[in-house]
Amino acid sequence: MDIPALSIALNQVNFRQDVGITLMKNMMNQSESKAMTMIQMLHDAGKQMQQASQPHLGSNIDVKL
Repeated sequence: MDIPALSIALNQVNFRQDVGITLMKNMMNQSESKAMTMIQMLHDAGKQMQQASQPHLGSNIDVKL
């Protein structure tokens, strides 16, 4: 058995796994960020649709003293 070569190969495999996991975490974070942005955009679009369908709501405030 060539112990040094086996050790080097094992370290390379571990390094590749670490890189793969790091890349996967980065992709997951980006996907989560994009999903949150999309949810916010849909929420804003819903507000705009409501305002467009009922433009009189929220434009006046009744104040009594």
